[in-house]
Amino acid sequence: MQRQCELGVEWLRSGRIEGMISLASCICDLGLDAVEWTRDWVAREGDKSIRG
Repeated sequence: MQRQCELGVEWLRSGRIEGMISLASCICDLGLDAVEWTRDWVAREGDKSIRG
């Protein structure tokens, strides 16, 4: 997940993509490491500008 999120931000900053979507599903409440990491990452990084 970390690499995917970092790559997504890199692509956003370069203009390669216009947005990112995190798909939620019925397994998001099972305590999976990837889900918990992503929640923490969004909480930490969500308000930062993509313009650098």
